[in-house]
Amino acid sequence: MNRELKIGLMISIATILLFFLALEIVLRIVYPDNPEMLWQPDQELWIVHAPNFTTTIKAPYGETRVTTNSFGMRDKEIMPKQLGQYRILVVGDSITFGLGIALDETYPRVLERKLKAALPTKNIEVLNFGIPAYGTDRELIYLKYHIDRIQPDLIVLGFYVANDISDNLAGQRFRVEGGRLIKNTEYLDNKIELRRASYQLKKTFYSYAWLSDRLYFLIRVINEWINLHVPVRLDESIFRYELLLKDTPPRILEGWKLTAALVGEMASTAKAHGAEFMMLIIPDDIQYDRRKWEQMKAVANLRDADVDLNKSVEEALAMCTRLEVNCINLLPRFKEEREPLTWENDPHANVRGHEVMADGLAKHLIELGILEISIAPSTTEQQYKS
Repeated sequence: MNRELKIGLMISIATILLFFLALEIVLRIVYPDNPEMLWQPDQELWIVHAPNFTTTIKAPYGETRVTTNSFGMRDKEIMPKQLGQYRILVVGDSITFGLGIALDETYPRVLERKLKAALPTKNIEVLNFGIPAYGTDRELIYLKYHIDRIQPDLIVLGFYVANDISDNLAGQRFRVEGGRLIKNTEYLDNKIELRRASYQLKKTFYSYAWLSDRLYFLIRVINEWINLHVPVRLDESIFRYELLLKDTPPRILEGWKLTAALVGEMASTAKAHGAEFMMLIIPDDIQYDRRKWEQMKAVANLRDADVDLNKSVEEALAMCTRLEVNCINLLPRFKEEREPLTWENDPHANVRGHEVMADGLAKHLIELGILEISIAPSTTEQQYKS
């Protein structure tokens, strides 16, 4: 290698290093609370929230300021249960979590305020156990991790009909055999060490975290564009509209079968720990927003005659009936609403959407009369530190 080539190579390397150094400095100023650190790798659940962490999640429809407690949940710190306190645990995905809105605007927090206003003599606490990207499968596993320490009196499953079925199938954490729910071992993350190393790199180098996040976002955009414009399925995903087809595809039937087993197991887990259980059916926005349905229909080349817009909600109601699970159907209430309940180009609920969900859930709970004062067993601080 001649001298000029060596000098040129050294200059190139120095330029690259200076670029990353400058990027690192800028990112540490602009993003002092590295948002990538919210997601910790986990072998069984793939990701869990980092405990006691504060960051800002950016999305096309706004920023979300997130602070987690010692459980890693987006809520206040969970204290030992008080004598006479009625504790409600709301389990769900990114909708329950409240992407795009403040914690006080999420439907679990609004629900707590409404119940306290309606029942001022009762000591009611509502906890948010929503984690983005989770399906019923991971929600079940995570619930079992923490139910003994939290001691809920009521568990509410925020069931989002648009993608919980596909999430449960894609996760491959469980299967149904002979009517029994069987936990798979093959799904365990065999790349956990690699993902942990990547997490440490993100924790150390903000530039790596920022670039990997942008690359992941680009891949998602490309994949969504392909799903919308290429009439070929490139993976095992389920399109939202498939859940509404009158002629139900076999894979959808498989997904409902698996989901019913998961919900049944969650209800049994609640009962075994002395808690009530119910399911909040959160509809897809294309089921009640005609404009969004027309957009989906055009993209998917569908006719109104091909679908039943109520179908996935009706399937969820039928599932609850078979399982003898109490459930709340929000679709009629959503159809009555004249204000937008989701973001313009995203199906996540906006502030008004969360308000409507909380209102429907609060009225249902009060009408059922299940909010009785529960006498909490003795609890020690040590249980919450173990």
